[in-house]
Amino acid sequence: MMISVLMNIFDTRASLVALLKTMIDREIAHTGNIPPHRNLRNSTSPVASDADLFRSNSTCTRFLSAFARIHGYNYLRSLILPLIKTMSSMPPGRAYDLDPSKTPKHKLEQNQRDVEFIASSFLEIIGSSVPALPP
Repeated sequence: MMISVLMNIFDTRASLVALLKTMIDREIAHTGNIPPHRNLRNSTSPVASDADLFRSNSTCTRFLSAFARIHGYNYLRSLILPLIKTMSSMPPGRAYDLDPSKTPKHKLEQNQRDVEFIASSFLEIIGSSVPALPP
């Protein structure tokens, strides 16, 4: 509940980005730090390391997840919808399977061209979506 309150309070581009930066900086600063009360020689629990960054269920990771859900959903949907429309508008019989054991050799080359076309379309969609990128 606190995360949604914070999101609403800081829901301007500059404020939200500043809060995210502060939270990320704090998460990075605390990852890898060994608590002073821990005795390394007698401890059986693992010491936090760089690999533990953003892996805990901290307020920061929950906040980043909420931010991605709220601000990333529409962006991702706007990216994927044109790709799906492109794929569905292709003539019937198009396929994208590139596994030689499952696809006849004469269709393999056409499938490769289809995959290359869709991949390049997707890259164009991503490139043109930069102005719509969430904060």
